[in-house]
Amino acid sequence: MTVNAFGIDLGTSSIKIYEKQSNEIVVRKNMIAIANRRELRAYGDDAYDMYEKTPGNLVVSYPLNDGVIADINNMELLFRHFIEDTGKGATAKPADYYIAVPTDITKVEKRAFSDLIRDSKVKAKKIMLVEKALADGLGLDIDVKNSQGVMVVDIGYDTTEISILSLGGIVLSRLMKMGGNKFDDAIRACVRKEFGLLIGAKSAEQVKFSLKELSAKNENVFSRQNQKSFFSAKTRFSTKTAKNKIPAKTAFGIFFANGAAPNRIVIKNRECTTPES
Repeated sequence: MTVNAFGIDLGTSSIKIYEKQSNEIVVRKNMIAIANRRELRAYGDDAYDMYEKTPGNLVVSYPLNDGVIADINNMELLFRHFIEDTGKGATAKPADYYIAVPTDITKVEKRAFSDLIRDSKVKAKKIMLVEKALADGLGLDIDVKNSQGVMVVDIGYDTTEISILSLGGIVLSRLMKMGGNKFDDAIRACVRKEFGLLIGAKSAEQVKFSLKELSAKNENVFSRQNQKSFFSAKTRFSTKTAKNKIPAKTAFGIFFANGAAPNRIVIKNRECTTPES
């Protein structure tokens, strides 16, 4: 009997799970909602829908922080439910697990990833830790065994990992505690400065995903978003079109000005860059 296998990519914002048996990839928000400190109320995308709307007795949080596990108990609970969801609610069956981990973290932090799977009661037969930079290179169909160096930049929610691959291994890797959330913070700061409005992290994220369309389309970016005015202290609805929207370079300008990036940088989304490119 062939043993099933799972490939796991644990991110701060989302978790990706590949199942060999079904050949499917599941992407879910890596969030959990706990009521009264012990009762599981929601997880994944359902917990994300509750984010920034919860009463005092309900806490929605990310079990991961800065690329490492910050809340092991909630992460175990969350991971077990995600694996059970792949089996349509059935109890997890014995399988092999391959989990991608950053290179530039301590041995204790790496061990926490294997302990997570072992203690989640998912009946793991084998647990293998895979360097995330190598997994990215193989997933992008790059010849990582070539002697020519290849740079892989993995921009996550609150971390960015920059690695150099050569001859099938990692020559150099650095994990920086900055990522997409810095762009969200820059957008929120711009909206506050230009319009006197306070928007939440979810609204800022939606704006970030819409920035790439501003130059081509004149569509509403803030479409009936729930925002708070600093001047009136009242919640109001407003609509800003692309013509009246903050330029994308302004948001990115604040990001760079705060020292979040080097003086010269080339960003290629989900691609690799070589010295000649």
